[in-house]
Amino acid sequence: GSAAISAAYPSGGGTGSVNIIPPFVSSKDLHIKSNCYRAPALNTTFDIDKEVRASSPNIGADELYDSLLVDDNIGIDAILSPQAGFSFGFQQVRVRIRNYGKNNVTSCYINFRLNGGSVVSQAVTGINLNTCDTVSVVFNTNPSLNSCLQLYVYTTLPNGNQDNDTTNDGINTTIPFNISGNFTIDPSGS
Repeated sequence: GSAAISAAYPSGGGTGSVNIIPPFVSSKDLHIKSNCYRAPALNTTFDIDKEVRASSPNIGADELYDSLLVDDNIGIDAILSPQAGFSFGFQQVRVRIRNYGKNNVTSCYINFRLNGGSVVSQAVTGINLNTCDTVSVVFNTNPSLNSCLQLYVYTTLPNGNQDNDTTNDGINTTIPFNISGNFTIDPSGS
């Protein structure tokens, strides 16, 4: 009945749920290219390519093996702040970076550009990220925000090397701000 269906396929997820656009190879090649998103054990033995599924398989219909990952590959996993509804004034820029590559990452650069302005770069050292590990990083520069903003945040030079896959390096987003006060929409009443 419907109770069995809602129990088997709950809406809203849970503590292990991830709501992302899967990192496909391209819009025409729907093989997944990140090994970092796993599902619980399935009763499915083979993937869409007839390859054996892992005990904790990749999300989607395709199994990606570590041997297919590139060596040095780090990227922005999330922009943690500022968030929608920020207040005007100096704001912290905080991001979560993820190691998508085979090699442990011990250093990289994080960069941001606000409203098409100059790039702010910062070295990140003293980390040791295994494959799929993440770390939250705060920029030392706190920009002054006074309008809706276009924010582009990206990584470069994992371990001092060229990033072997730049498609997951950055996030480009528009972040709206809060407004408050009394506003007159149409004083003529028409």
